[in-house]
Amino acid sequence: GTMIASLDSAEKTASANAVVLDSADIFDRSRCTMHGMKDFKNIRIDDVLLYAAAMIIKSGGPLRESFEQVVDGRQDLLVYEDKLGIAARIHNQKVLLGNRNLLVHHNIEVPEKALEERYSHSGRKVMYLAVAGKIAALFVVSYAVDKNLEGYFKMLESNGIQILVRTNDVNVTEELIAESFGMPQQNF
Repeated sequence: GTMIASLDSAEKTASANAVVLDSADIFDRSRCTMHGMKDFKNIRIDDVLLYAAAMIIKSGGPLRESFEQVVDGRQDLLVYEDKLGIAARIHNQKVLLGNRNLLVHHNIEVPEKALEERYSHSGRKVMYLAVAGKIAALFVVSYAVDKNLEGYFKMLESNGIQILVRTNDVNVTEELIAESFGMPQQNF
């Protein structure tokens, strides 16, 4: 969605060694999906969905459209904890959405690793939702990159330009992006 409109602009950008993109712009958001969830029966199921949807919508990213159908406009301030997930206060309760390390970091008891492994297949990833110190749900999600970008990314790679991706989604990692585009991880 970017255009260099003049020779002067082209000369100024010729020395660039990186581009910055939002993770939502490199995924085909219509194909990023929530496949299901496991309810831990610690809070009401409608609250589980509202909390998760509010956090994902507010943080943006490739799963936004998938969760927007659940809730609209009920998000509070949130914080991204690098490579762990997102934390927020919703209805005066601490709400966490991320990987098992996020839960451990916040002293929340996690289930056996085998539970994650049961749902993590065929490229699917898991995210935990915890509310007020208890695991509420495990979401099973998948991501699909926009393959129309592959040629552009290969061109950037061949010109030595790094691709920096902003994300608030714990599953959107350098490894996931590189693997999805068939490129070396160090490009991202």
